[in-house]
Amino acid sequence: MRRWREGLPMTTSAREGMGGEMGDSKHGFSVEIAALRVKFPARTTAATMRDRMIDALAARVQEVEWERDKALAAEVKCRKNLGYARDENRDAEKREARLRGLLGDAWERLNGGVGMIATERQRQIAEEGWTPDHDDEHEKDSLAMAAACYAEPDWARKFRNGRGETTPPNGWPWDREWWKPTPDDRIRELVKAGALIAAEIDRLRRTNP
Repeated sequence: MRRWREGLPMTTSAREGMGGEMGDSKHGFSVEIAALRVKFPARTTAATMRDRMIDALAARVQEVEWERDKALAAEVKCRKNLGYARDENRDAEKREARLRGLLGDAWERLNGGVGMIATERQRQIAEEGWTPDHDDEHEKDSLAMAAACYAEPDWARKFRNGRGETTPPNGWPWDREWWKPTPDDRIRELVKAGALIAAEIDRLRRTNP
């Protein structure tokens, strides 16, 4: 190879060696060219680049539209849930108002006349021993008569009977010692009258179920 480059005559064996070396070099160049073609593809035309850009933009637009639809669906769901929450809140406010009304009624009853009469009735049972069995022994409307005596105003009792405060009025069904008026506390007398009426009602219900 060296003799050929310097212009000197070459032997037969040298020529054969040179041919093999050039063959190997040609094969090597082919591999390198193929690698370069893969690494650096042929230059595309302007039309091809435009089509690729259009396809990329179309894909992006489709992706954005999908994201938009997804966001709209989430918004609709949120609005619906918000509507449900508002309805539930209104229902809760109505229930709360109703409960407050019921509690107010119960509180009024407990602290009003009904509650006071119920408390007195329980006191009569617990402290005085006027249990249902005891009340069942009072026939001939004696409980109702006693209630009427307490319900009558003090001035009416005095006018009708002409007696003092410690003297039972006409129609009092029991012994004098059980007459305990409180003319200075009219509410107390009416509460006792109400408790006696309640006891008479319960007695009649037990007698005539």
